Amino acid sequence: PMQYLLDTGIACERAIIAHGVHLDDSEVEILRTTKTSVAHCPSSNLKLGSGIAQVARLRNARITVGLGADGAACNNRLDGFEEMRLATLLARVVSGIGTLSGHDAMGLATREGAKMLRIDAEVGTLEQGKRADLVVLDLERLDGPGGDPVARILFGGGSRAVRHVLVAGEFLVRDGLPTKMDANEVRAKAAEQLGPLMKRAGLA
Repeated sequence: PMQYLLDTGIACERAIIAHGVHLDDSEVEILRTTKTSVAHCPSSNLKLGSGIAQVARLRNARITVGLGADGAACNNRLDGFEEMRLATLLARVVSGIGTLSGHDAMGLATREGAKMLRIDAEVGTLEQGKRADLVVLDLERLDGPGGDPVARILFGGGSRAVRHVLVAGEFLVRDGLPTKMDANEVRAKAAEQLGPLMKRAGLA
């Protein structure tokens, strides 16, 4: 509970709580006054059936909300585009259409995520003096012939349209392929390790 985090000094502007799906009014107020951020993890919450964060309510209280993906064990896909899509759709169910637009969801994944991590002076937006972290999309690989590009990205295919990824101006993905590793080799090593890992976990 947030009161305990407040009493122990954990709740503060450097703190991030994961999920934030069961918050009462007093806890939202603690988040607001301490400037504690929330990492919204839509896929994980749906897979675990643990609840749905009231993102619009948190944002209305001026609480910083960024997007998270939890871990592979309770998400599997770790797809940022899917998290943006689900954040928008879940907000429609919880608080109504228009309470978290596609543009808002992109903000959670970029600008607000950087603010949550306290690195917004370096990343999160494209502007002079910040690192050139870019994702280049091929819009021809998205469903639909045109319209709002943000809607097409979130609802028409998302990550499958990724062509290039640059971090600090360096290509990590070029033409859909990683530049720092051999994808086939990584898959083969993962498959090789799966059996022993399952045995150590007592699942095989």
